[in-house]
Amino acid sequence: MNGALGRRSTYLARHVEEPKPFQGQSGLPPTECQNRNVLPAPNNLTQLSRVYSDETWRVYEALDESLAPAGPDSLYELAGEYLTADSRFLDAGCRDAAHLVRLIQLYGATGVGVDPVEVHIARARAAIEGAGIGDRADVFVGVMQDLPFPDGHFDFVWCRDVVEQVDEVDAAIRETARVLRPGGRILVYTAFATDRLTTEDVKLLNRHLGTVPANLVEATVEAAFVSAGLAIERKDAIGTEWREHVEERSGVVSRALIRLSRLRRQQDALVQRFGQEIYDHVEANLHWELFQFLGKLLPTVYILRRTEDAGRAGLPIGANAERPRRERDEVDVPDAVGRCERARERVEEGLPRLARVCREVPVLPLVLRA
Repeated sequence: MNGALGRRSTYLARHVEEPKPFQGQSGLPPTECQNRNVLPAPNNLTQLSRVYSDETWRVYEALDESLAPAGPDSLYELAGEYLTADSRFLDAGCRDAAHLVRLIQLYGATGVGVDPVEVHIARARAAIEGAGIGDRADVFVGVMQDLPFPDGHFDFVWCRDVVEQVDEVDAAIRETARVLRPGGRILVYTAFATDRLTTEDVKLLNRHLGTVPANLVEATVEAAFVSAGLAIERKDAIGTEWREHVEERSGVVSRALIRLSRLRRQQDALVQRFGQEIYDHVEANLHWELFQFLGKLLPTVYILRRTEDAGRAGLPIGANAERPRRERDEVDVPDAVGRCERARERVEEGLPRLARVCREVPVLPLVLRA
């Protein structure tokens, strides 16, 4: 308590001006006001009157009216411009295959999902089985940087909330472009840092176990697109709109704020139970949607078109750079198996942080709900 009072006193000493000799609304000193039976009034009476007047409250009333924001499901509609029942698409970073399943249900396409975290693939297989689409969907453990498919194998690539967690973004985008047919499209949804992020905000986000800080820089990611031979056909800055849509319906950010409050109130106990690194990660993760609301992170959607030399621009990727083009449906089975094994090795050796995020972190939110 004494420490808090001391900090408050220090703050007051630094930031609060010495009170001026009080004068009432009449402009007279207090003694004169008393002598003339004039009640003293605060110096900021005009400002206070405006604060509590209709002038201000009408603004709040206007802000209580929904702007009918579009929601994240509009991404499915955008993908539908490029998918048909004959299409074959890749869900790069499929997680639990929720988007893979939905796209197949909407458009009847055939889809394949790849994700580096085994627990995601287990959930994805259960989702595919539950949806009854096993004849049109498959998933496997792997990474975007090393895909076991021939050149030009897919008509479309879906990549949502993934780029910010890819540790070799240039290689990943180049390899993804390689397996896309010429003229095919990639839909990328990601978020970028804005100039509203403070130095402390950046330090906080850097404690997120899954996020690669460099991939929050717009110029870095767009340079990877260009290097891979991808043309930016469309770019939409979503801003806060989707977050408004979700918040109006489910209160996701409000729940994140409550969890953040509980996290900090029991910091010592949680750190002792789960460790400092996991605590720091959860704290950073609870700011993700909040920072989008505050304009500190800018959600952005791209439609990228593959050019003829896509996947071969820039630095070579192992055997991909020299391997001759094959027909779309011609799959070299030994090569594919070998690439799957290499992908699995990369998952096991190079992505321990992501594995920890998915294995250890889900326990902590259960504590924060109490």
